[in-house]
Amino acid sequence: MRTDLAHLRFLLFVALPFATQPAASEPSPQISSAYTDFDAEKCKHEPDTEEGDYGTWECPGLGDIKVLLSAGDQRMYVSFGEASDDNLALSQTFPGFNDVYKGTVEWRTIDGKPFATILRWNVMTGKDQEKATGPVSPSGRVLVVTR
Repeated sequence: MRTDLAHLRFLLFVALPFATQPAASEPSPQISSAYTDFDAEKCKHEPDTEEGDYGTWECPGLGDIKVLLSAGDQRMYVSFGEASDDNLALSQTFPGFNDVYKGTVEWRTIDGKPFATILRWNVMTGKDQEKATGPVSPSGRVLVVTR
């Protein structure tokens, strides 16, 4: 009886580490990047009728995912995919004047499916505001990650 118990303990000691190993056949997800360029001057534009509102642009993105731009009051909004009421990126921007009329989008993908984007925006800095006597191009640069 003692021999059986010792034998069982030995088998558990040897077998237990192998029982907790993950299956070798499960591939790891592949995270990678893809890049697309856009230029609002070359995109489909719908002007707005409101004063100070510059309209919306629909630009090609990655596959069938569009790059959506809108602008007004010297500020822009950028989103990806379809415009909808629950698309928060279409209502988020920087408090100061900014623009992103052209650029390169980095699409972060898992197994080829996009899950986030990275885009460089142009934003007003304190120095830009100090020297502003008329229209000033934003000189600050900020990377924005959208998920």
